[in-house]
Order: sequence, then C-alpha cells, then structure tokens
Amino acid sequence: MPRFPRVLLFAALMAGGADAAPVPAFSERYEVRRNGDRLGEATLSLEVDERGGRLAQRTEGTAGLARILGVRIDERSTFAWRPDGRPETREYAYDQSTSVNQRRRGARVDAGTGTIRLTDKGEVQDVPYVDGVVDRQLLTLALMQAVAAGRRGELVFRVVGRRAVEDQTWRIGAEGEVPGGGRGVRIERIRQTADGRRTVLWLDPRAPHVPLRIEQHEDDGESVEMRRLATRGAQGGGVSPSDAAPARSSTRPTGHSPSTPQAVANIAANTR
Repeated sequence: MPRFPRVLLFAALMAGGADAAPVPAFSERYEVRRNGDRLGEATLSLEVDERGGRLAQRTEGTAGLARILGVRIDERSTFAWRPDGRPETREYAYDQSTSVNQRRRGARVDAGTGTIRLTDKGEVQDVPYVDGVVDRQLLTLALMQAVAAGRRGELVFRVVGRRAVEDQTWRIGAEGEVPGGGRGVRIERIRQTADGRRTVLWLDPRAPHVPLRIEQHEDDGESVEMRRLATRGAQGGGVSPSDAAPARSSTRPTGHSPSTPQAVANIAANTR
C-alpha cells in the first residue's frame, strides 16, 4: 500500500469544508462468494451514541471448504466522533479462526500519548499517532459519510495497516448500475502500482449509504465479492437469494490463489 508523506495535502482533502453528517445505526447481511462459488455469509452492524460507536462484522463459512474448515472472522472497530463529526479509530480487533488455526491482529489508538500500538501474530509495534486515522474496516464508514456529503472525485484517507499508518486514495464516482441489479454509487481504490489488483464497492445512493456490493480482484485472476442480501422493505438496493447467481459450493483448489480462509478474509476484512 502507498505511504503518505504529503500530510498537509491530506489534511486539506480530508477537511472537506462542512462537518460530516452522523450515520445512524444499522445491521445488514451479505453473501460472500469466491470466483462465483458461494463461501458464506457476513453481517455488518453499526452501533452509535453521541461519543462514538462500534462497527462490527462477522463472517462465517457456510459452503464448500469454508464450511468444512469452520471459517469464522470477527472484526470490530471502536471509534470516537471527532469535532468535525468524522470517526477516528480507538481500537481495532481482527480474529480469524478455522478448525486448524487462528490469526489475530489489532490496533489501539491513543491520541493522549501520541502512539498507535499495532499487534500482529504476537508481535507488538508502536507507531506515531496520526490525526483522523481510521482502521481498514472503519474506512467503510468514512466513505459512507463522504457519499452522504455529496463528495465526488479522489479522496485520501489515513488508514492503520499491519506495520504503519498508510494513505489510501479512493475515487467516488457517479450513481450507476450495480452488477447483479439495482443502482449504487461506485467507489474504487486508486493504487500507485499497476499490479492488477482492484477493489471496487457500490454504496446505496439512499441514506445511510450502506455497502451494496464489494469486489476484490487479485492479480492472478482470483475474485472475491460480498453482495448485500435484500432486507424487508428494500427497494432495488440489495441482492435477494433468488436474484443471486446459482451457488456453486466447489471444494477444489484454484492454482496459486489464496486459500479459502484467506479468500474470505480478503473481502470480509475489507483489505482492498
């Protein structure tokens, strides 16, 4: 991922003038697929109050190898509202478990001491605090706020990575057709290297602008996607089980592509 030495430029891009609008609580369900094969389901939920909130996602393998291995991923972002109404990470936790292994990592942001503590596979590293930082899951909430504010074009976000705080550039496009049906606001990550990796998501054009679909394409042709399952009363945004492509719960390996747990993690953890 690209680094970000241009702090002043980023501050200007992030400021954006008016304060960000608050996002109400929600809970949404998604279907997770790898190369068209159904892997599992995910739930994304947001709890908020006047001081901050908690964004959580749980992904569970329900088909193929993901089900056999008992894949389960829990990702939690605890955050505080900044004076401008935008979220800033306070604590991030990622837990991936299967019947054969477990992986954990996280981050704790302490503005008071000016440090961010990163943990990964038992290793601990402290890096300097960066104002307005978000973790890779909370980034979704920041993008939802940007769409709510009518922002378009390229925006840069400070994101906690595994080893450091990184900059990520995202381009918010116009409202258009969503693959599989419905309409959404298309957002794509802009990478500095042309390595073939591509991350695209579509947000609901209606408030609170929840994700409708997320696609992660790897340089080896691997693709993982997350599609919102229609909720009662939804109009044209979600994908109902009957509308989704026929599920294929194949258990065959795919060349040098990521393992099934990692494929689920790539999309569930919003690595992009």
